[in-house]
Amino acid sequence: MKSTVKRLICVIIAVAILVGLIPAGAGEVSAKQNTFRKNGIVYAVTAAPKDGWGEVSVIGVDEEADKGLVYDFTLPSMVYHKKVAYNVKKIEALAFSCRSGIHRVIIEDGIEEIGAGAFYKCIDLEEIFITAKVGEIGSHCFGGCNSLKSIAVSNMNERYYSDGTVIYSKDKKTLVAAPAVSGDYAVEKGVETIGGGAFDSNTGITSVSLPSSVKRIEEGAFYECGSLTGIKLSKTEYIGKEAFAGSGIISVTIPETTVSVEGNPFIFCNSLTEIKVSKKNPKYKSASGFLLNKSGKKLICGSAAGDDPSFPSTVRTVCEFAFAGNDRIKTLSVPAKIKKVDEGAFSYCTSLKKVRFISRKTKLAEPKEDFYGVFFDTCYDLIVEVPYSEDGFAEGSFETFISANSPTGVDITTF
Repeated sequence: MKSTVKRLICVIIAVAILVGLIPAGAGEVSAKQNTFRKNGIVYAVTAAPKDGWGEVSVIGVDEEADKGLVYDFTLPSMVYHKKVAYNVKKIEALAFSCRSGIHRVIIEDGIEEIGAGAFYKCIDLEEIFITAKVGEIGSHCFGGCNSLKSIAVSNMNERYYSDGTVIYSKDKKTLVAAPAVSGDYAVEKGVETIGGGAFDSNTGITSVSLPSSVKRIEEGAFYECGSLTGIKLSKTEYIGKEAFAGSGIISVTIPETTVSVEGNPFIFCNSLTEIKVSKKNPKYKSASGFLLNKSGKKLICGSAAGDDPSFPSTVRTVCEFAFAGNDRIKTLSVPAKIKKVDEGAFSYCTSLKKVRFISRKTKLAEPKEDFYGVFFDTCYDLIVEVPYSEDGFAEGSFETFISANSPTGVDITTF
């Protein structure tokens, strides 16, 4: 049951990651925008016809395809509808996401862009052919496509290259997508960037070795790689948000070269027991299994913490999503020295039963619309203990902020 809940939460976070990466308005079809269906594919008109020609983008499949009646797709560069010819320019973000039964996709010459997550979790997809005109492949495009046996890119494509299983930028400096590689995988020398969602939901890789040439690991690069237990970061300089979220990593060492870590890269890494940081690193350090900034005042990641963790005495701020998804913590005592707890710091901590704040002066992030509360989606029988005060639940009181940041039914008590 717990694994099912974890999986559901991870899917929700995956969608949130993708939505955050997709430009506003992308993939949306307004009420006034025309759509039509042709051979199992749904198109949206993006440029009105002029002199008998218009433009469309691919936004998904129709109900017949959903029923499994259409298994292979050729995405044409041109379609006719009501005696008008339309150039097909783009496959919209999430257009085919989470569709089963699609085995083979051919993208005809003329299509220029494949949106973020366009084929996300197409679990039956085995073959795809990308033609010369495609100049943009969005992040997480082939996340979860673990059945892919062949990824072909036209030799005439000026932006991308494929060795048959991995997509790279033409200069091979960026690894764009590797959905189906497996085992102990060594990234080729010369690669400088692991693209956003490049290994997303790859269940086959068990370890990854990065050459010294790799400087950047983009957002969600190894998201939900459940069999991935280890990675050698070498000379990595940048680690993006949720880079290893939901992976099976047990131990990780941040090298001295890493100078930028965005958010908590290890959300939902429930096998993680140790975070080490090179003593020569100028920006970060580790203490008691936590990832901290160099001064120790900001706790960036607590994904390796066990039940009832002891905060390092230097910590003053618990950063955004620092403990998010940690299912080992059952009890928690927040020291008086901690002055601020940021957005979603203990969200999705589904085993958390009791929290004690030693001081009423600890500030919780201001609740607002579309906001992850500090205790968002923790246990529904969560008990929060605070120092006694006669003005409990007054407007703006500490208890009010706790209630706004917690699941419905949280029990707030005093001591």
